[in-house]
Amino acid sequence: MIFEYLEFNVEIDNLITLLFIVSFCVVLLRYKDEKSLKIGAFIYTSSYVLSNVAFNLLERVNGELIAPDYFYLQWIVYESLTIILCFMIHLTSKVKHHEAVISAYRLSCINMFSCLYVHYLAIVNSTPEHWFYSVYTSTVNTTAIVIALLFIFNFKWSLKDCFLKFRLS
Repeated sequence: MIFEYLEFNVEIDNLITLLFIVSFCVVLLRYKDEKSLKIGAFIYTSSYVLSNVAFNLLERVNGELIAPDYFYLQWIVYESLTIILCFMIHLTSKVKHHEAVISAYRLSCINMFSCLYVHYLAIVNSTPEHWFYSVYTSTVNTTAIVIALLFIFNFKWSLKDCFLKFRLS
């Protein structure tokens, strides 16, 4: 069976990947007129599925990482390629970005900066323990879940609206 070959364990990464697949299906079924949401959900789902498969198949040999010094930098590349591809498809098809897709970009940037900082701590400084490691884990997983939920529930929340609602004057 394919799941045995992919070492399909019930881990948070696999659950997040499954959540992205569900979010893409929900977007296809519920939001038929939202082309930007479909593009964003497809690109992010593809990215998370491919990066999960790449991690399980390509980046590990005999249970060990191939290039442990570049592990966090690879996740930065995955996130940045996701943003670039999604942006380019929107640009070439002349589709206006949905606010959920823009929020997904922002959350992906948070993930990239978190990966960069952990790379700096773990690889450059060789810091064995740091308080940010637990923050990193929860941040990356939470932002991935929030991105999937943005697509599922079609959030149209923007920072501009938030600031206009809660301004002091």
